[in-house]
Amino acid sequence: MRRCKWFGYCGVIAAGLLLTSAFGCGSEEECTEMGCDDELRIQFVDEFSDPLHEFHGELSFDGEVLEFDCSTGEAAGEGYRCDESVLIVEAAPTQAELMAASGLLGASTTVEPQYDELQPNGPECGPTCYQGEVEVMVEPGVDCLH
Repeated sequence: MRRCKWFGYCGVIAAGLLLTSAFGCGSEEECTEMGCDDELRIQFVDEFSDPLHEFHGELSFDGEVLEFDCSTGEAAGEGYRCDESVLIVEAAPTQAELMAASGLLGASTTVEPQYDELQPNGPECGPTCYQGEVEVMVEPGVDCLH
């Protein structure tokens, strides 16, 4: 008889533990602390769609003008960095005016990137960032920065 009483207590404790693990203890979700940044990647190509590795220019968006110089390969400046043939802008503008040159090639265009929304810690936890990519053809006869 004593044995049943002991198992009865164990059964209540086991059932309580199962319910706690099934339904959780509390309503707050634990969040990881992974970070992310807004980012626009601009790939510069020539008229044959070959990547250009040296370029410079300016990008205007949201009332700001970002001057960039990626003529030395991998470089960085305030608000941007260069990665081979890609200008990486540390922002996510919905529209931007771009003027760029590479040797005798040039580009003057408006870009309207599409962005992916990233939530590395899940939708209930911050941060949320936006990352997009556009390709810009730099071609002969466009003299915008010379």
